[in-house]
Amino acid sequence: MKVLLDGRLLSNKITGIHRYSVELIKSYQTEYGIENVQVLVMPDLIEKPANAVVCHCVPFNLFHFFRFHSFLQTLDFDIYHSLYYSNSYKKLKNKKYISTVHDLMYSVVPHFFSSNPIVNTLAVRYYDIIVKRSLKNSDYIISVSKTTQADVNAMGFSSKVFYEGVNQLSASTSSSQITLPQSFFFYCGNLRNHKNIGWMKDVFLQSKTDKKLIICTKDDVSVLGDMPSDKIITMSYVSDLVLMELYTKASAFVYPSIYEGFGLPVLEALQNNCKVICSDGGALKEFDKGIVLSFSLYDSEQLKHYFENIDDYDFDKALINKMLNLYNWESQLSLMHTDMQKTLGLKKN
Repeated sequence: MKVLLDGRLLSNKITGIHRYSVELIKSYQTEYGIENVQVLVMPDLIEKPANAVVCHCVPFNLFHFFRFHSFLQTLDFDIYHSLYYSNSYKKLKNKKYISTVHDLMYSVVPHFFSSNPIVNTLAVRYYDIIVKRSLKNSDYIISVSKTTQADVNAMGFSSKVFYEGVNQLSASTSSSQITLPQSFFFYCGNLRNHKNIGWMKDVFLQSKTDKKLIICTKDDVSVLGDMPSDKIITMSYVSDLVLMELYTKASAFVYPSIYEGFGLPVLEALQNNCKVICSDGGALKEFDKGIVLSFSLYDSEQLKHYFENIDDYDFDKALINKMLNLYNWESQLSLMHTDMQKTLGLKKN
């Protein structure tokens, strides 16, 4: 079997989909042999995987979505796996198409693209053309959580759940030499509206905690308004070494998101023995209450309570370790390949 993996969302900066793509590429190479696995990449990707094929069709560009079919016709493969929810407008005959859906928040979260209802509606319809057609083309759909599976079902398609794994941050045992406050809460991620960071910031400032709040993001923090220098510290994109130190030294990782398709940062925090305070938005509600401190969306009093009393809480380490064992790349991807081979009739070489 010859495999073509769509890695056009591999990035020069590490993202959640980048990490997922790297793990899927490795698993396919192990399953079918490196020589039988090609990976589509964008031309600007610096570190290209083995057997990379440069593609100039940009993901989620509607014009390129129609062109992509012609590009696929030039390649030799039996299985095509899009590592996100976009493939091509047309499907090649006698090929097996597989798609991974990380989330469908664009269709679930109100005003995801814009606060202007007309602009947002047009953007949702634009994405619907790409996403629904891609899922219709797919012989096999993977969801990364039960929440995402439910959203895929609501769109009229069926999928199988295979969780992402906990990422081992690539950091040495040495100190990053970064200066951190003695006691602090920590958030890492983008500042898109659904992340709910402005609301979290306001609740934090209303609380009576003497701890600091570190917001680590590559986005422009000015969108959050006034940032009192004595209470809130902002950081831009950081290395895995710094990220690990933030997790291990924080009083808690805070994740107030309105919706998540999976919630990988929560797992990263727990992996690094960091307490977690998170909302019950989307897939975050799938985490056991004995593992994280959960609050209902926009419940400012509960979040304020956690800010002020975090030191009084402890967690069952055995329960956390049991859960982390479930989110294991090797076991989840092994189950995925076994089920795909059985369902689609795929054969190893």
